[in-house]
Formats: sequence, C-alpha cells, structure tokens
Amino acid sequence: MTIFEILTAAFPFVLPAAFLLLRRLMGYQYSIQRTLSRVAVGFYCIGLLFHFFHALNLGGGFAEFLNAFYGHPAETSIFYYLGLVGESLAVVAILFNFNKKIVNPYVDAALAGADIEDDSDKPNPNIRKPNRKRDRRKQEKMANHQ
Repeated sequence: MTIFEILTAAFPFVLPAAFLLLRRLMGYQYSIQRTLSRVAVGFYCIGLLFHFFHALNLGGGFAEFLNAFYGHPAETSIFYYLGLVGESLAVVAILFNFNKKIVNPYVDAALAGADIEDDSDKPNPNIRKPNRKRDRRKQEKMANHQ
C-alpha cells in the first residue's frame, strides 16, 4: 500500500515531466508544437500552484492539496476553481499540440508568410474546372428533353 500512496502523491509532479519526455520522443513536426508543449506545462504548473494556495488557505497541508488535485476538496475556494481552470487550459493546449488539423493551417500560413484569411487568391482544388464541351452537351440534352 505504501508504493501506491507514494505514486499517488508523486503523480501531480511527475505528469508534466512525463508529458515533455513523451513529446520529445515523439518529435516535433513544427516549432509551434514545442511552444504549445511549454504553454501546456506552464498552465498545468499554474493550476498546481493554485491548488497549493487552496491547501494553504484551508490549512489542510499536503493532504488537502492532493484532495484538491484529485477533485475532492474539503471545501471549495476560488483558488480551487482557478486551479481547475489552469489544468483545463493545459488540456486545451495539449489538444492543439497533438491535433494536426488545428495546427497545420497556422503553420502553412506562417511558412507562406501570409495571413490565413488571404487564401482567397488561391484556386480551390475541390471546384472542378469548367469544361465547355461537356456544358454544351448538357445544355443540348436539357433542350432536347424539354
């Protein structure tokens, strides 16, 4: 039981290091992903800091800190909710980090040196090019059909 208690107490502090290690082993395809990883760890540490302030405010010590981290505080306070906000923002940053559909348009625009909204000059590959012969044949069929 002691090993489980040690792992439970160490988990909040080991989690960001494990995330950064895993992210480094996976590699960064874009530089924005490295920045988003750091932002995620920063928000997570801010959330832990607010949980720590919550525990100091209630005078519960490390046990109250762990209770707040795992979602079962003795009493809720503004510090507890700010800690949850920090952890939620960390999760959002992680989602942006791993979801390439979100990251790619920004990276492509940054590499091209243009704004994302300025893509109106580029032709849309999903729209077919006009084929005059095919259009004339369709018009003739419609005229014959009527």
